Amino acid sequence: MDVKAVIETTLKAEIVKALNAAPDAIEKLVNAAISAPVDKLTGSNDRGSWGEKVPYLDFLIGDEIRRAARDAVQEVFAANIDMVKAAVKAKFSTDSIVDAFAIALVETGRKDWNIKVQFEAEKSR
Repeated sequence: MDVKAVIETTLKAEIVKALNAAPDAIEKLVNAAISAPVDKLTGSNDRGSWGEKVPYLDFLIGDEIRRAARDAVQEVFAANIDMVKAAVKAKFSTDSIVDAFAIALVETGRKDWNIKVQFEAEKSR
């Protein structure tokens, strides 16, 4: 005989019986659950979290709005994929790649090695 299983089954049955007899308790539990403070961005109720706290229901609503917005953007991009690809390819000209690389190199050098880098453009002959 599994004593642990018997205790769990009995305990669950008693909890269900108590909740069915006390609708006020259910309402209080629901209110506590949806108003519990959670991290605004993750929905985590980790007490050690430094993020801004909002009621759980507010997080759920915000999360659903973000999900709907993400789905709408994905639909628009999917319907116009060729136009999006063309716009991205237009940004990948040789000059823009060289400029981006040079800027990244200068910024990395400035942050990591405290050096000064200067590029001067030459006119084509």
